[in-house]
Amino acid sequence: MRMIVLALVTLVGAAAPARADVLPLFDGVPEYYTPGQSFTFTLRAPGISLLTDFNLDLIVETDVGTPGTNEIPLSVTIGLPSNYAFAPSTTLASTITPSPNNPQLIVNLSGATTGGGVSTVAGLNDGLAEITILPNSDFAGRITLSIGAATFNPPPESGPRIDPPPSVFVDLDSGSPPSSPVPAPGSALLLGLGGLGLLARGRFGRRA
Repeated sequence: MRMIVLALVTLVGAAAPARADVLPLFDGVPEYYTPGQSFTFTLRAPGISLLTDFNLDLIVETDVGTPGTNEIPLSVTIGLPSNYAFAPSTTLASTITPSPNNPQLIVNLSGATTGGGVSTVAGLNDGLAEITILPNSDFAGRITLSIGAATFNPPPESGPRIDPPPSVFVDLDSGSPPSSPVPAPGSALLLGLGGLGLLARGRFGRRA
Protein backbone atom coordinates (compact mmCIF):
# COMPACT_ATOMS: atom_id res chain seq x y z
CA MET A 1 0.00 0.00 0.00
CA ARG A 2 1.18 3.52 -0.77
CA MET A 3 0.19 6.98 0.31
CA ILE A 4 1.22 9.59 -2.24
CA VAL A 5 1.56 13.29 -1.49
CA LEU A 6 -0.57 15.18 -3.97
CA ALA A 7 -2.03 18.66 -4.31
CA LEU A 8 -5.67 19.54 -3.79
CA VAL A 9 -7.38 22.88 -4.29
CA THR A 10 -10.11 23.54 -1.72
CA LEU A 11 -12.73 26.25 -1.76
CA VAL A 12 -13.65 27.73 1.63
CA GLY A 13 -16.65 29.72 2.73
CA ALA A 14 -17.42 33.34 1.90
CA ALA A 15 -15.62 34.60 5.01
CA ALA A 16 -12.22 33.49 3.70
CA PRO A 17 -10.50 33.30 0.31
CA ALA A 18 -9.78 30.05 -1.52
CA ARG A 19 -6.65 28.25 -0.37
CA ALA A 20 -4.48 25.43 -1.59
CA ASP A 21 -3.17 22.47 0.40
CA VAL A 22 -0.65 19.73 -0.31
CA LEU A 23 -2.09 16.52 1.01
CA PRO A 24 -1.69 12.69 0.90
CA LEU A 25 -4.41 12.16 -1.68
CA PHE A 26 -3.99 8.58 -2.99
CA ASP A 27 -4.44 5.97 -0.29
CA GLY A 28 -4.08 2.23 -0.89
CA VAL A 29 -2.68 2.17 -4.43
CA PRO A 30 -0.89 -1.18 -4.85
CA GLU A 31 2.51 -1.50 -6.48
CA TYR A 32 1.36 -4.43 -8.62
CA TYR A 33 -1.84 -5.74 -10.17
CA THR A 34 -2.99 -9.17 -11.28
CA PRO A 35 -4.73 -9.40 -14.68
CA GLY A 36 -8.43 -10.03 -14.34
CA GLN A 37 -8.47 -8.97 -10.66
CA SER A 38 -9.62 -5.54 -9.50
CA PHE A 39 -7.88 -3.28 -7.00
CA THR A 40 -9.35 -0.37 -5.06
CA PHE A 41 -7.91 2.79 -3.58
CA THR A 42 -9.32 5.92 -1.96
CA LEU A 43 -8.80 9.59 -2.70
CA ARG A 44 -8.50 11.38 0.65
CA ALA A 45 -8.08 14.94 1.88
CA PRO A 46 -7.47 15.01 5.66
CA GLY A 47 -6.82 18.12 7.71
CA ILE A 48 -8.77 20.68 5.68
CA SER A 49 -10.75 23.40 7.42
CA LEU A 50 -14.02 24.60 5.90
CA LEU A 51 -14.02 22.41 2.81
CA THR A 52 -17.13 23.23 0.80
CA ASP A 53 -16.44 21.48 -2.51
CA PHE A 54 -13.84 19.77 -4.66
CA ASN A 55 -13.30 19.10 -8.34
CA LEU A 56 -10.41 17.07 -9.72
CA ASP A 57 -9.39 14.99 -12.72
CA LEU A 58 -7.96 11.53 -12.15
CA ILE A 59 -6.18 10.28 -15.28
CA VAL A 60 -5.93 6.51 -15.73
CA GLU A 61 -3.56 5.61 -18.56
CA THR A 62 -2.21 2.40 -20.08
CA ASP A 63 0.62 1.81 -22.53
CA VAL A 64 -1.71 0.14 -25.05
CA GLY A 65 -5.14 1.01 -26.37
CA THR A 66 -6.90 3.25 -28.86
CA PRO A 67 -6.93 7.02 -28.09
CA GLY A 68 -10.32 8.67 -28.22
CA THR A 69 -12.23 5.47 -27.44
CA ASN A 70 -13.04 3.30 -24.47
CA GLU A 71 -10.85 0.57 -25.96
CA ILE A 72 -8.21 0.47 -23.26
CA PRO A 73 -7.57 -2.79 -21.38
CA LEU A 74 -9.23 -1.89 -18.08
CA SER A 75 -12.41 -0.52 -16.58
CA VAL A 76 -12.91 2.10 -13.88
CA THR A 77 -15.69 2.18 -11.28
CA ILE A 78 -16.41 5.08 -8.92
CA GLY A 79 -17.84 4.57 -5.43
CA LEU A 80 -18.69 6.65 -2.39
CA PRO A 81 -16.19 5.98 0.41
CA SER A 82 -17.45 5.13 3.88
CA ASN A 83 -15.55 8.15 5.23
CA TYR A 84 -16.94 10.59 2.64
CA ALA A 85 -16.14 14.20 3.49
CA PHE A 86 -19.70 15.42 3.09
CA ALA A 87 -23.06 14.27 4.45
CA PRO A 88 -24.45 11.01 3.05
CA SER A 89 -27.34 12.96 1.51
CA THR A 90 -24.96 14.84 -0.78
CA THR A 91 -23.82 13.34 -4.05
CA LEU A 92 -20.50 12.47 -5.60
CA ALA A 93 -20.54 13.34 -9.30
CA SER A 94 -18.27 11.58 -11.77
CA THR A 95 -17.75 11.38 -15.50
CA ILE A 96 -15.35 9.13 -17.43
CA THR A 97 -14.15 10.51 -20.76
CA PRO A 98 -11.67 8.89 -23.18
CA SER A 99 -8.70 11.07 -24.06
CA PRO A 100 -8.48 11.97 -27.77
CA ASN A 101 -4.68 11.79 -27.82
CA ASN A 102 -3.62 8.99 -25.48
CA PRO A 103 -4.88 5.55 -24.35
CA GLN A 104 -6.28 6.96 -21.13
CA LEU A 105 -9.51 7.71 -19.33
CA ILE A 106 -10.10 11.09 -17.69
CA VAL A 107 -12.16 10.59 -14.55
CA ASN A 108 -13.65 13.86 -13.30
CA LEU A 109 -14.76 13.79 -9.67
CA SER A 110 -16.67 16.53 -7.89
CA GLY A 111 -18.63 16.95 -4.71
CA ALA A 112 -20.05 19.72 -2.55
CA THR A 113 -21.74 20.23 0.77
CA THR A 114 -25.15 21.82 1.05
CA GLY A 115 -24.31 23.40 4.40
CA GLY A 116 -21.29 25.21 5.75
CA GLY A 117 -17.70 24.16 5.25
CA VAL A 118 -16.53 20.83 6.65
CA SER A 119 -13.30 20.24 8.58
CA THR A 120 -11.95 16.87 7.46
CA VAL A 121 -10.36 14.50 9.96
CA ALA A 122 -8.10 11.64 8.84
CA GLY A 123 -9.97 8.33 8.84
CA LEU A 124 -13.23 9.96 9.90
CA ASN A 125 -14.55 12.20 7.11
CA ASP A 126 -11.63 12.78 4.73
CA GLY A 127 -12.72 10.55 1.84
CA LEU A 128 -13.38 12.07 -1.58
CA ALA A 129 -13.95 9.01 -3.77
CA GLU A 130 -13.31 5.29 -3.93
CA ILE A 131 -11.79 4.10 -7.20
CA THR A 132 -11.84 0.49 -8.43
CA ILE A 133 -9.79 -0.52 -11.46
CA LEU A 134 -10.24 -3.87 -13.19
CA PRO A 135 -7.45 -4.76 -15.66
CA ASN A 136 -8.42 -7.07 -18.52
CA SER A 137 -7.36 -10.69 -18.13
CA ASP A 138 -4.93 -10.42 -21.07
CA PHE A 139 -3.38 -7.08 -20.11
CA ALA A 140 0.32 -7.09 -19.19
CA GLY A 141 1.29 -3.41 -19.45
CA ARG A 142 1.69 -0.56 -17.00
CA ILE A 143 -1.12 1.45 -15.42
CA THR A 144 -0.32 5.11 -14.75
CA LEU A 145 -2.37 7.22 -12.34
CA SER A 146 -2.04 11.00 -12.29
CA ILE A 147 -3.95 14.16 -11.51
CA GLY A 148 -4.84 16.63 -14.27
CA ALA A 149 -2.68 19.73 -14.13
CA ALA A 150 -5.59 22.13 -14.63
CA THR A 151 -7.29 20.72 -11.54
CA PHE A 152 -4.78 22.42 -9.28
CA ASN A 153 -4.65 25.90 -10.80
CA PRO A 154 -6.30 28.11 -8.17
CA PRO A 155 -7.50 31.63 -8.98
CA PRO A 156 -4.61 34.16 -9.07
CA GLU A 157 -5.85 35.93 -5.94
CA SER A 158 -5.69 32.72 -3.88
CA GLY A 159 -1.94 32.22 -4.09
CA PRO A 160 0.79 30.78 -6.30
CA ARG A 161 0.12 28.14 -8.94
CA ILE A 162 0.22 24.54 -7.73
CA ASP A 163 2.19 22.12 -9.89
CA PRO A 164 0.71 18.64 -10.47
CA PRO A 165 2.19 15.76 -8.44
CA PRO A 166 4.29 13.02 -10.02
CA SER A 167 2.52 10.08 -11.61
CA VAL A 168 1.91 6.79 -9.78
CA PHE A 169 2.68 3.51 -11.56
CA VAL A 170 1.06 0.10 -11.04
CA ASP A 171 2.89 -2.73 -12.80
CA LEU A 172 2.07 -6.33 -13.61
CA ASP A 173 2.69 -8.77 -10.78
CA SER A 174 5.57 -10.88 -12.14
CA GLY A 175 4.12 -13.94 -10.43
CA SER A 176 0.79 -13.57 -12.19
CA PRO A 177 1.28 -13.54 -15.97
CA PRO A 178 -1.77 -12.63 -18.04
CA SER A 179 -3.98 -15.47 -19.16
CA SER A 180 -4.15 -16.24 -22.86
CA PRO A 181 -6.09 -18.83 -24.86
CA VAL A 182 -4.30 -22.06 -25.72
CA PRO A 183 -3.50 -21.93 -29.46
CA ALA A 184 -5.16 -24.53 -31.66
CA PRO A 185 -2.84 -27.21 -33.12
CA GLY A 186 -1.43 -26.32 -36.50
CA SER A 187 -2.50 -28.19 -39.64
CA ALA A 188 0.89 -29.91 -39.93
CA LEU A 189 0.56 -31.20 -36.39
CA LEU A 190 -2.94 -32.49 -37.08
CA LEU A 191 -1.75 -34.32 -40.22
CA GLY A 192 1.10 -35.88 -38.25
CA LEU A 193 -1.25 -37.11 -35.54
CA GLY A 194 -3.60 -38.53 -38.18
CA GLY A 195 -0.73 -40.41 -39.86
CA LEU A 196 0.31 -41.95 -36.55
CA GLY A 197 -3.25 -43.08 -35.97
CA LEU A 198 -3.49 -44.80 -39.35
CA LEU A 199 -0.12 -46.52 -38.81
CA ALA A 200 -1.17 -47.86 -35.44
CA ARG A 201 -4.47 -49.09 -36.87
CA GLY A 202 -2.66 -50.96 -39.69
CA ARG A 203 -0.34 -52.74 -37.30
CA PHE A 204 -3.22 -53.70 -35.04
CA GLY A 205 -5.10 -55.16 -38.06
CA ARG A 206 -2.14 -57.34 -39.18
CA ARG A 207 -1.73 -58.76 -35.69
CA ALA A 208 -5.40 -59.65 -35.58
